[in-house]
Amino acid sequence: MTFQKAMVWSSHTVRRMLYTLFLPLTAIGYALSSRDPPFPIAVPCIFAGLVGFGANLAIAECFALLMGTFDTSDLQPGMTGRPARKSITGRIREQRTNFSCYPRVSAGVAVTQFLMFVFGAVATGIGGRVERRYGAEQSAGIVAGVLMALTLALAVVLYKWKSVQMIPVGRDRTREEDAEGWEPVILGLPSGFTRKINTLEAGTYSRWSEIRRRNHLTTELREVEGL
Repeated sequence: MTFQKAMVWSSHTVRRMLYTLFLPLTAIGYALSSRDPPFPIAVPCIFAGLVGFGANLAIAECFALLMGTFDTSDLQPGMTGRPARKSITGRIREQRTNFSCYPRVSAGVAVTQFLMFVFGAVATGIGGRVERRYGAEQSAGIVAGVLMALTLALAVVLYKWKSVQMIPVGRDRTREEDAEGWEPVILGLPSGFTRKINTLEAGTYSRWSEIRRRNHLTTELREVEGL
């Protein structure tokens, strides 16, 4: 987990922003180069190929975003084939199961695929009307502008702006560890007890909200268990 920093150049967030920005930028390049000469015909053809590559890249990054935000298959001890604590090795040795995806992720992918086809059909119809009214060059520019606006909106959603506590500390952790068989969920080698999250990760069913619930850091779980 990445703690304490809102933006790191080597982080997945920046990579996703750059990859998703690649699509509208290539679409703008195609719209500008599809004019009459001096641009040779090879230039818009190259940009058209880059648009297709950028579209596939953006879709792949969106699926990776779904997995990284909502996949909780590795939060149970032994789910990935290796226990998180030596003290619980004996209890879970016979429970090791390698789950690759949580059902909510599969459901999310199915919903996004459905919406992709629906919005794709709507965009095809609207794009045809815009092209007949304004021409191919202007319609390509309009589509590129819409792509840029949506990409910037995604960048705002992915920006990590809120700091939340992920690992219990001090008196709270001591009290919880007194309960039989309970240990806090700690992934990797965190450098602190808090983490910066974005708007998507702040959702109720996100991976990080699940970690906070398992670590008894949410009022919802405390009310249920009477803590």
